[in-house]
Amino acid sequence: MKRWKMWAAISAVFLSGAIIGAVAASLFIGHRIESVIRGEQDFIVTMTLRRLDTTLDLTREEREKIAPIVKDAARKMHDLRREQRPKVTAIVEDAAEKIKKVLPPEKSAAVDDFVKKFKQHKLRPPRGHLPGLPPPPPPPLPREE
Repeated sequence: MKRWKMWAAISAVFLSGAIIGAVAASLFIGHRIESVIRGEQDFIVTMTLRRLDTTLDLTREEREKIAPIVKDAARKMHDLRREQRPKVTAIVEDAAEKIKKVLPPEKSAAVDDFVKKFKQHKLRPPRGHLPGLPPPPPPPLPREE
């Protein structure tokens, strides 16, 4: 009987570790994906520079010359996404109105709820990030030669 309890305790420890690891990984990956979607420029710049450095085997001088170009491109893409956001919201609202005309009236509230959730999703802080606190820092830049 004691042996059964020991194995149950060991299994519980490993299972709880797996659950905690899965939750932590989900939060981390979700935050990274949302960082890219929301246009956090530092993260995008760092990841782009890292990818270019790995792919092209850049020298220190090449990295220094490329970094401002990548930063400028990231800023322009962020500005473009900010410009497009109201247009996307307008398209969703227009589609919702057209959908409500096709569906029976009792489903109209569900369509409105869907649009409301869409808008809330666009405005909420990233997963794994507490409101009022700054986001975590980006990963370090690629190695120096």
